[in-house]
Parts: sequence; C-alpha cells; structure tokens
Amino acid sequence: MRQLVMLSLPFHSLSRRCIWIFVGLAGSGCLAFNQQNFRLEGKILDKNSGLPLAGAHIELKKISEKGIAFLAVSGEDGFFELREVAGGYYKFRVSFLGFKSYKKDSLFITKDERLPDIFLKRDSSHLKPITIEDKAPDILLEADRKVYKTEAFLNAAGGSALDILRTLPGIQVEPNGRVSLRGSRGVLIYVDGRQSSLSGSGRRALLQSLPADQIEQIEVITQPGASFDAEGVSGIINIVLKKSAERGFTAGGNVMAGSHNKYNAGAFVFYSSPRWNISAHYNFRYTALWARGTLERTFQPGDSLRQHQNRHGLENGAQHNGRFSMRYQVAKPFSVFLEGSFRAAHKVESRYFLQQFQFSTGSQFSDRLNSEAQNDRNAEVTAGFQFKSQDKKHEFKGEASYSDKFSKEFDRFITQQLDDQLVVVSPYPELRKQLLLEGWRIQQARLDYEWKPRKNLAFETGLKSTWRHLDSDFSVEDLNYDSSRWQVNPALTNHFVYSEWVPAGYVSARWRLERWSFKAGLRAEWTSIRVTELTQNLSASNRYLRWFPSASIAYKAGEKMSIRLSYARRINRPSPGWLNPFPDISDPLLVRFGNPYLNPEISETGELSLEYKTARCTFTPALYGRWIRNVMGRFLAPGNDGTAIQTYRNLSQAWSAGTEWVARYQPSAWFQVLGNVNLFYYAVSGENLQSDLNNSAVGGLIKLVPEWRWRFFTFFLSGQYILPQATVQNRYRARYF
Repeated sequence: MRQLVMLSLPFHSLSRRCIWIFVGLAGSGCLAFNQQNFRLEGKILDKNSGLPLAGAHIELKKISEKGIAFLAVSGEDGFFELREVAGGYYKFRVSFLGFKSYKKDSLFITKDERLPDIFLKRDSSHLKPITIEDKAPDILLEADRKVYKTEAFLNAAGGSALDILRTLPGIQVEPNGRVSLRGSRGVLIYVDGRQSSLSGSGRRALLQSLPADQIEQIEVITQPGASFDAEGVSGIINIVLKKSAERGFTAGGNVMAGSHNKYNAGAFVFYSSPRWNISAHYNFRYTALWARGTLERTFQPGDSLRQHQNRHGLENGAQHNGRFSMRYQVAKPFSVFLEGSFRAAHKVESRYFLQQFQFSTGSQFSDRLNSEAQNDRNAEVTAGFQFKSQDKKHEFKGEASYSDKFSKEFDRFITQQLDDQLVVVSPYPELRKQLLLEGWRIQQARLDYEWKPRKNLAFETGLKSTWRHLDSDFSVEDLNYDSSRWQVNPALTNHFVYSEWVPAGYVSARWRLERWSFKAGLRAEWTSIRVTELTQNLSASNRYLRWFPSASIAYKAGEKMSIRLSYARRINRPSPGWLNPFPDISDPLLVRFGNPYLNPEISETGELSLEYKTARCTFTPALYGRWIRNVMGRFLAPGNDGTAIQTYRNLSQAWSAGTEWVARYQPSAWFQVLGNVNLFYYAVSGENLQSDLNNSAVGGLIKLVPEWRWRFFTFFLSGQYILPQATVQNRYRARYF
C-alpha cells in the first residue's frame, strides 16, 4: 500500500479527493487480498535415503509480524499441510533432529500451493552429544501378529532364515528342516507379504537360502485376517526382507564357514533414487548333514507285531539362489514393480537302515542301503502396481505371478535279508532303482481395494485366483538276475497329474476408537481339485465352497500393556502326495498310498494374548485353543514283505488347548536371555472309523537362549526340549537339541 501512495504523489493534476479515493480503493483491495485464506502442503524426505521423515517441524512466520504464525508436524509419510493461511510474504523453516534445517526467507503465498519435495541433509554434529537410552522393542504385539526384529537374534548372524526360526518362540524346526507352529505343520511361509510357491523340500531350501543378515523382521501371524489365504491351520510366518536405506548404490557380501562342512557366501546390491528402487541378491550354500536315529512302531490290532529301525544318513547338497526386485514411481500416486527369483540345487544322499520285525513266532531282520541324487530348479516372476489417491482415502493394488519348478530325482536301493546274527541270508539282494520327474506350474493373480472414509476407519475388499498344476512321472525298475537286465515294475510305475483352482474373494473392516481397535472380515474360497492317474486311466475330482470368518479386538491398557482377543477359521487341503493312489517308496521301509477322495480339514482357532513391556523386559503370555473337523490322518499297517504300509483317511475331529509364555530379559547391556514355554493338550478321535481309535498327549516346546556380548563378539547357548506328540496311532517321544 505504501508503494501505491508513493506512486500517486507525482500526479499533481489530480485533486486531493481523487488521490484519497485511489488510495482507499487500493487499501481495500489489499485488505480483501489479505483476508483470503489458502492451503500450503508439501513432503519432507531424507536426502540420503529418499525415505519420508516423520515428525519434522514446519514453521511459517509472517515477515511483518513477530512470533510463529503457523506450526505443523510431518506425518509418517513425510506429508504436512497448513490450512487457513492468509496471503502474503512469509519466512518458511523446516527442522528435524540430526538434520540441517531448511530455510526460505521469502515465501509469497497467493493461492493453494504444493511445495516441491524438501530434502533434508544429515548433520552428524548434532548427534554427537546425544545418547539414546531406549530403542524400539524387539518383540511387538500387533493386532493380528507378533513381530520379531532379527537384530535381537544375533545368534543367527551368518546363518539363514531357518536358523532364526529355530530361536523364535512357538516355532519348531526339525533336523530335516520341517517347520511347525505350536505343534502343527499346517503353516504357510510368506516372503514380503507374498506366499511362497514352494512347498516341502523346496520350502525348506528357500528358508536355508535366505541369509539372516538380509532379513528385517519375521512376523508370526497365528490369526490371519480375511485378506490372507485361508490355507494353513496353524497360521502364517511372514519374512520381511531389508530394503535399501541409502540413496544411490549400496553393495555388500558375506562369507561363512561352519563345522560339518557348512559353507555360505552371498552378495547384494541396492540402488535407490526418488523414482527407482532396485535390489539384487545372490547366495550360494553348501551343507553336509549326518544324522542318525531310531524308530519304534507297534501295529494295532495285532499279535505283538513291532517294528524297530536304526537309521544312519549322510546328505551333501549345494544350491544357488537369486532374487531381483525393481520398483518404479511413475507418478506420485502410482507405482509399478517387478520381482523375480531363481533356485538351482543339487543334492546327494546316502541312507542305511537296519530293521527288525518282531512277530509272535519270532523276529525278521533286514537292512537296506539307499542312495539318492536330486536336481531342482525353480523360477518365479511377479509384476504388479499400486495406486494411492492424494487424499489417501483410496488405494488399489494388483499383481500377477508365475512360478515354474522342475525336479529330477534318481534313487537306488539294495535290500537284503539277515538272520539273527545279522548275517546275509540270500546271496541275491533286491536291487531297485527309481526315477522321478516332477514339474510344478503355479499362476496367481489378485486385486485389492482399500477405502478410508475416516482416519480411524477403513474397509478392504479383494479378489484372488490361484491355479496349480503338477505333472509327476515316476518309474521303477528291478534287476532280473536271470537275464541280468533291468525290468520295469508296473506295480510301482505311474504317471500322476494334479490340478487345483482356487478363486477367492473377501471383505474386511478396521475401526479404531481411542485405545480400542477392532477388525473383522469374511473370506470365501471355492476349490476345484482334479487328480488323474494316467497309467491306469483313473481320475477323481472334488469341488467345494467354504466361508472363513475372522475377528479381533485389541485394547491398549497403557504404554506398557496391550491385550488382544482374536478368532479365525482356516483350512488345510490335502497335498498331491496324499491324493495319489499309487504307492510311494521314497522311504524304502514305508510304502505310502494316497487317497484321492480325501477331504480338507477345517479348524476354528481362538487366542487371548497380552504384552507387557518394561525398560528391561518384554513379557508376552497367551492362551489359545483349536478345534479341527475332518482331520486328515495317517494309518499304518504291516506289509507282507517286511515294510510298513501307510494310507490317509479323514477322522472325525481333534482339539487342542494350550498356553504360551515368552519373555525377553536384559538386565545389562552385555547380557540378555530369551525364554519360551509352550504347553498344550492335544486329543484326536477316529471314532467314525473305529470305536476305540483315539489318542491324546501333552505336548509342547521349551526354549532357553542366554546371550553374552563383548565388543564385536556374541556368545550364546541354545537349548530346546520338545515334549511328546501324538497322532491317532502313534506317539512321538520327547526330543531335545
């Protein structure tokens, strides 16, 4: 306004009244301009990593006035917004602890404006006098899962994901790599929130190939919500890999050697920019495993028939594993990604069995030597997109994946009968060889939508389709001593094809009210399974629709304590090996016959858990229960040639109830201890097949891991004790590691 008055003074031809009219009009125009309000927004990022900075302070100060006119704090995504800002000139400043402040002394606001992204530089000098006494907890109890930070498990450094799982509460890892959760093997393995297409030995190889130092955290989801696949009666284990933390290129590697011929080497590279995030991993692993054990079987009903085995085995294997990930930010609300992985492995295994069958009339002895060579290769690729509206109320996500796995396994058996003195009886041992060619193809596609009408309310819905196809060609040949030639054994040679299609849809809602949070959902899955035994031209199919509700309630009692109550229904579908009617002799002393009419088992699970945290201790107790219908059970019977015969049937029901206690105590900076006690009672009933076919046991897992730290070294002891377990016919002895 001063400028306008000065410009009006030279015009002496204008009357004083005209001058004041002109000045008044200009003043009223400026007043009207100053009274108009606008919106100012922007985003605060770390210049080194490109990641959002949450909690940055934004100050807006009018040049002509004293004090701060507007103040804001950036959110978790680095975004800030100032409303009702009057037009004019301002001083603008952004500050964040450990970073150099950003200043702009003259910011002229005349309209709603989105500032360019603001990148703050790190200032290490500000951090020198600061000592951080507290840190993020190593164990977190969230609405539907427990989160374990891998930094807390230094005893797995240099190892694999399987080594970390061995130390986590409630998870049991057997010597052969099989993973169980709370006594059940019905657990799914996810990597970065996506289900792995591998199963069985492939899944164990995946866990062995993931280096521990590339894992950010592991999430144990015992009560998955509706957005997760309903498969897996015991829950989901989600492995979250580390992401690039620095702008530009980051590369590294590791080499590890252990006892019993264990070698591991890997390398990784990251590249990060405002639009690109690229990572690549490679890992080579060689292991040599020697194992021995005993097996006792008593067959019911029978006349004191008993089987005893002594087992010895040596396994050598090498595998190459690689992962690739690329994400591109096309625009602020839209990004696309491409991920891929491959695995190539070779394994050689030798096993020796000495067994004794005890009959009422005497004993029968035999031994068997089995040598096996196996080659596997697997490749998987996933592409997808993510769109998030600027008001953050709408989010679309979609992805499609394709996986291809091929394995070739060659086995050779030598079996001979022995007398009571373990002397060979027959000069012509049974010689057998088998070749298995197996190919998996898996295709998956999904689309998810999330709507957040309010900050504390969200709705989700989505569709998913999964298609699996297995082609298994199995041939067996026996040596004919008369002709000295190998002859095909038609009773054991077969070609099996398995196809499965599972389309699914779900809806769910989340609501937060002060200290309470609620989550509920419903998922529907339609299953179509078809099995074909091409050798005998036999086929069978099964189709069914199942509904899976889930719900959880969480209450935050304070800064130190949280409580959660949850429920979920799950399904466990039979594997192809359980459906194949032809015999499987991969175990030379146990012949398995599948049941193509086997139905899936359905479980209802509930859990009440609590988390209590102090400065030195995290304590997480839980009570849980599970009821299973149509339990898929194994049935054993003696064979005519000294082997055991196993098939599969649906039992009426099973139920279990237990408690889990997890505590992590750190009395000093150099010592901490992790304790886990999981006790449960399990009962199974097969009364639908036989009136007295019942079994029960008190099972559980006890872990204790004390750890000492000194400079760059970590010393630890790990002890695990597994209580007896039971199936409808068997009882497994207690074990310890």
